[in-house]
Amino acid sequence: MSMEPESDRGAVRIRAGGSFWQNLTQRHRDAAGKAWARLRQAPLSAAFGVLLIAFAWLLPLMVHWLERNLAGAAGDLAGSHGAHVFLKVEQDEAAATAIAERWRVAEADLETRVISRDEGLRELAELPGFRGIDAVVGDNPLPVVVSIDLADPARLEALLDDWRKDPAVDFVQSDARLKRKLRHVQEFVAAAAWVAWLLALAGALLISIHLSRLAVNADRDEISVSFWLGADDAHIRRPLLYGGMLQGFIGASLAAILVLALVAATHRALVEFSQQFASRIELLGPDPRTLLAVVVAAVVLGWLGAFVCTSVDLGQLGQTREDIE
Repeated sequence: MSMEPESDRGAVRIRAGGSFWQNLTQRHRDAAGKAWARLRQAPLSAAFGVLLIAFAWLLPLMVHWLERNLAGAAGDLAGSHGAHVFLKVEQDEAAATAIAERWRVAEADLETRVISRDEGLRELAELPGFRGIDAVVGDNPLPVVVSIDLADPARLEALLDDWRKDPAVDFVQSDARLKRKLRHVQEFVAAAAWVAWLLALAGALLISIHLSRLAVNADRDEISVSFWLGADDAHIRRPLLYGGMLQGFIGASLAAILVLALVAATHRALVEFSQQFASRIELLGPDPRTLLAVVVAAVVLGWLGAFVCTSVDLGQLGQTREDIE
């Protein structure tokens, strides 16, 4: 025996027969179908709610992406112990070799390599924006470069300060100061990431409560009738819980897609920027585990917001019934 009344908000089946698990599965299936039907009946309202949830998660995901790349860049630069000393144009390779030998004798553990004008031109031709320049340039205008490698960053920075005063030196390119600044920026972004995650959690929960409140107000008459006819709290609450979970899932998934689209759109420009440094910087996208955790958290918060909202309303209805009785 089964009664299967249909409503315009989705099928609601009341089964007298069947096993416990069959009935439980059917109740949850009906609740999920009713929640999905509610979203489809008010597409603009549902889209607005989904966008609110998506933007709540978008900021911490972007900060996470920035922090992940800063940490990766700091790690890549940490393995770089060198610098490039650009000599003045009038210095030839023989003079550069003599200068490099003088520096190597004066400082223990110092490794030097002279990069000729032709070699420098070939390396320049491999950079974005300069491809093929070695085939069209006439007289090579590049200076001779001395590549330096020293494991101790403090000693290297002191040596570079002295070499900048050498009359044969034009300028020095080093990642030492950049590494120090990058470490401070990374610490700041890491602290900001914690704040962004906390704000996202609170914001997503408040948005879920608000959206559930709107759903309850829209179906208040139906909920009141079901309550007075003796429907249990779980039967009334279940479609709203599924609605909160659906909106949380769709909103967090949309936020993840937007972040991935942003990464894809800016990847080429960031790659070209990273090639300007002495060491190779590997660019990273958002951590897939973080994206999955955001989706799970959004689903849980959607359920929690709907639970809080419906508990308040059901408590008020219960108190009204007790007062009448």
